[in-house]
Parts: sequence; structure tokens; C-alpha cells
Amino acid sequence: MSYSFLDKLLFRIFLGNNIFQEVLFDVDKLFFYKKRKKINSLIITGLPRSGTTILLNELYKTKKFSSLTFQDFPFILSPNIFNFLKKYLKIFLLINLWEKFIKKNKKRKYKRIHNDGIFVADEMPEAFDEVFWRVFQNRKYINKNNISMHSIDEYEMSEYQKYVNIITYRENKNLYITKNNNNILRLNSFKNLKHTFFIITFRDPFFQSYSLIKTHKILCKNQKKIPSF
Repeated sequence: MSYSFLDKLLFRIFLGNNIFQEVLFDVDKLFFYKKRKKINSLIITGLPRSGTTILLNELYKTKKFSSLTFQDFPFILSPNIFNFLKKYLKIFLLINLWEKFIKKNKKRKYKRIHNDGIFVADEMPEAFDEVFWRVFQNRKYINKNNISMHSIDEYEMSEYQKYVNIITYRENKNLYITKNNNNILRLNSFKNLKHTFFIITFRDPFFQSYSLIKTHKILCKNQKKIPSF
């Protein structure tokens, strides 16, 4: 995806502040969290380059699932608020102006930087619920050189289920799907999630290792071309 300077500035302001994200989440719950019928969740996870993204995209194409998409940026924890603002307050917030003249992603598909034949677009899903765990875990599993396994307590698990509720509420669906490779770090805690099913992908170690090395080189090369923000 290609983002303008203003896009990046907006993302940094809204996504870089955990407290702000929590407040928006609380407001979204206040107005849009409803006790509904059973909501089933499908969590796709596995090691990177094991096929999780293409599986997510193919299942999402059935239009039976709710999920976070690129259109939810940067209000990842408050999807209903953002949807409301875009729908009813476009003129006041100059969202129309931003989308037409500033925002670069205009209903276009972009080839992933991984060079694996997969395309991304605004309406496609991605592993954005990781923002939820980053906020509620206060980044404690994110280390300088790696990310570590961690546990989810009862409060965090309860809040996550409410999060799934408000995401599915937006499209009035009872099926939620997410793909997040980092979820393998918290699988032991996820066993306590109700009405949740898991798909864990595996790939031949040789081809997966080759793909990881190839992607790593691509990302390193690309990072040198893009100045730090």
C-alpha cells in the first residue's frame, strides 16, 4: 500500500497512543456493544510465510464473515465510530476532501511488497486486531529484538470478546474471522475463548525458510529506500 505524508501523520497520532485507543474503544462499546446471539470466531494463525494471508482472503470472499480491513485505519479499536463519522459527518470532517485529493488508495489494488502474487486493497482484511493486544498488553511482549509468548488474563479476554462483538455488529453478522501470526504467542490463553475455532497453517520447512529469507531481503532493501518518518 502507498500512503501519503498526511496518512502517515494521522496513523502515528491515532495508533501511537495507547490511552487514546482505549478511550475510543470504550466509547465504541458504550454506543455499539449489544448482547447478541452467539458469535462464532475463526482465528487463522501460523508461522509467517505459511499461507495464512491467502487462506484469510479466500474465506473472506465468501462474504459470510466480518473482519477488520484497511478501511478501518487508523481507528482500529473503534470501527463503528469511524464508520459513523464517514457516513454522517463527512462534510464537517473534510473526509471527502481527504479521500479525493489527499488519500492515495482510491479503490486500487496493490501488489504486496512480499512479491508473492497477493494483492491488497482498502476493502481487504488484515491482522489489525494485533493493535488490540498491543494496547491491552501495554506492549509488554514486544522486546527490542523479538516478541515473546505471553498470557491473557480474564479481563483482557472478556474485552477481546466485546471487541469481536462490535466488529460484527457493524455488518450485522455472527461470524468473525481474523488472521494474525502473532496469535501463536498466546494460543495457551485462547483455549478459554468460547465459540472460537482455530486453523493453524503448516508449510514444508525448506520452502518456508526460503520464503522467509527472500521476504527478509526484499523488506530490508525497501526499508533503505524509504526515509524514516
